[in-house]
Amino acid sequence: MADVKTHLRELSVAFGIKYLLGERQLSLGKFTPQEFFNQCQKAISNDISHAKNIATSPSFSQEQLEIIKNGVRLADLILRKFGFKSDCDINWVGLNTQKEVPVDIIINGISFSLKEESFILENMGLYKYINLMTNSNFGRGLHVFRQFAPKEYNNWFNVTWNLLLSSSKNSTNRLWFSGKYQSEILLVGDEVILTRNGDRSVLPLNKRLDVDSFDKLTSSVTREYVFSKWINDCVQNNPYYLEVKKHCAETAGKNLVEYVKKNLDYTNLKRFLQIYQQEYYYGKTTNVKLKLFKVPNSSEFQDVFEVKDIYYSVPKSQLNTYTIIANKQTGREIVFRNENRFSHGQFNGTPEAKMYYDGGSDLSVIYSDI
Repeated sequence: MADVKTHLRELSVAFGIKYLLGERQLSLGKFTPQEFFNQCQKAISNDISHAKNIATSPSFSQEQLEIIKNGVRLADLILRKFGFKSDCDINWVGLNTQKEVPVDIIINGISFSLKEESFILENMGLYKYINLMTNSNFGRGLHVFRQFAPKEYNNWFNVTWNLLLSSSKNSTNRLWFSGKYQSEILLVGDEVILTRNGDRSVLPLNKRLDVDSFDKLTSSVTREYVFSKWINDCVQNNPYYLEVKKHCAETAGKNLVEYVKKNLDYTNLKRFLQIYQQEYYYGKTTNVKLKLFKVPNSSEFQDVFEVKDIYYSVPKSQLNTYTIIANKQTGREIVFRNENRFSHGQFNGTPEAKMYYDGGSDLSVIYSDI
C-alpha cells in the first residue's frame, strides 16, 4: 500500500474536480480524513479501498492539507483546459503498479500522471537506467560499486574495518555503544561482535576481512544499526575514510560513464523520457506554481532528441551522474541527475540511484506545455 501522501496527491485531484463542479458538501480544508475519503468514494467510479489508510487519523496535518489544496488547484487548471462537466467519469489507477504508462487518474478517458513538489520523473534503479541508455540486460539490484569499482569498493570497506579495529578499547572491550539504538560493538577474544537488541553478528578479528565476507556474516539490522551507525558517529569525517570513499566513487563514476557512452543506444530513449504508446498528461503542483504538460504517444514522438553528454561528479564523496538530453530543433536542454547512495547505511545492501531532473531544467524541453 502506498503512503498517505501519495494517496492524497492522487485522490485530491478527483476530489477537486467534483468540488469545483458544484458538489461542495464540505468546506475546503475543514473536513476530517474520513469525510474526505467518503467524498472521494463518491467522486471516483472505481474501488478506492486500497487508499483507506488516509482515513485512519482523526485529522489532517498541515502538510496533508497543503497536498489536498494543491490537488484542488490542479483540478481547477484541468477543468479550465479540458472543460469537463459535472457528469464526468473519474477512475483512480494509481494503485496499479504493473501498468506500463505512469497514469494516476483517468477523467473521461483522458489519462493524467500527477506529481507534487517532486523532481523525480521516474524512480528507476541503476540497472534500468543503464538498460534504457544502452539496451543492455542488467538485472535488478545492480550495485554501482561492485560492478564498476570492485577493487576500490573492497578497499573502502577494508580501510573502514581497520579503523574500527584500531578504536580505543576500555576494560570491557567495548569498541562502541549507542544508547539510542541499544547497539554495540564488542571485541571478545579473536571475534568482533555486532549487536542490536536481539540481533547479533560475529566476525573474525581479521585485518584483511573483505566486504563479501562482511556481507555473509552480518544481517541487514547489524549492518544498518550497528556498523553504519558507528561510521556515522566515529569516522564519517575522517580524512582517510573520505579519501578512499571518494576514490571509489570517482572510479565507479568514470567506469560507469565510459560504459554508457561506449554502448549508447537510442532504441529506448522514448522509454527513458517516459513516452509510451499511449498519450497522457503530466500535472505538477507546488505551493507557488502549477504545470500541465501533454506527453505525446510514441508514434507522435519524432527523432529530435539526442544525448548531449553524460558525466559524473563527486563533490565530497557521493557519486552523482548526469545525462543531458538536447532538443535538436530548439537547442534547449534538460539535465537528469542520478544520485547513487546507500539509503539504509554504508555497506548495507544496494545503493539507490534515484533519478531527478534538475530544478533549473524545464520539462517543456521534451513535453508540450499547455
